[in-house]
Amino acid sequence: MLILANSDLSQINSTLQSGYEWGTSAGLVIFGTTLALTVAAYFFYKI
Repeated sequence: MLILANSDLSQINSTLQSGYEWGTSAGLVIFGTTLALTVAAYFFYKI
């Protein structure tokens, strides 16, 4: 029983970690895109 719970816990942990990594990379992509669009709009309106 203890071994089963332990394996479940490690599986949940690895799932959470991969989800966190995916969320972080997605967040960085969204942040980078927003930043690029903001800079582009700034230069576009400045001209």
